[in-house]
Amino acid sequence: MLTKNQLFEILLDWNYWNREFPTTISRQRYESQIEQLSETDEVVVIKGVRRCGKSTLLINEMKRLVASGVPKEQLLFVNFEDVRLIGHLGVELLGLIRDTYMEFVNPQGRPYIFLDEVQNIEHWEKWVNTEYELKKSHVYVTGSNSSMLSSEIGTALSGRYVSVDVYPLSFKEFLLFKGLEVKNKMELISQKHQLNREFRAFMSEGGFPKSVEYSENRSMQKELLEEYFNSILLKDIV
Repeated sequence: MLTKNQLFEILLDWNYWNREFPTTISRQRYESQIEQLSETDEVVVIKGVRRCGKSTLLINEMKRLVASGVPKEQLLFVNFEDVRLIGHLGVELLGLIRDTYMEFVNPQGRPYIFLDEVQNIEHWEKWVNTEYELKKSHVYVTGSNSSMLSSEIGTALSGRYVSVDVYPLSFKEFLLFKGLEVKNKMELISQKHQLNREFRAFMSEGGFPKSVEYSENRSMQKELLEEYFNSILLKDIV
């Protein structure tokens, strides 16, 4: 098992207690939904295919909380695909993470805990349920594979969670990622040739956010999409 010092070094890499948040692109339809659901005080479960932008949504929610007055020290983010956690991915790791955070950071209010790709932890839902019942933390989780749809989650967290299903970019979001926004019918008509080109690109490239960033580098984009395909097939389906 990792020592608390080793674990805290990992937590420092993932959190923003002493540094600025990264620049991210907003996906308003999901962010407003997450904000509304967070006000219920239930566990917020964000589900979706790998690389569709779930982690970015968590970061944007953290930004929103800080903008509303929540100190950064009250936010704890962990990504369970960190290679340094391999071999330690038991449910007891969740308790150790929380204990390490409380000891080293010592937040003054009820913390907000963000567990990214939590499906890598077996029985995570039981730990989250305990956090919920004891009102120790506000909890957000994301997950990618079929286990996030299992009846075990519904049983362990029945009546205790609200969920958001996240998808790759829509065509409208695809355009926004490229700096294009159609606000009215006149703009639609005047930009129809460019929009036709972008729609063909959208149908060819798909809507994974990172892939869109590589639109000008087709070889890198192709390699990235092949990696996504293999990861989804081997980690989330097989």
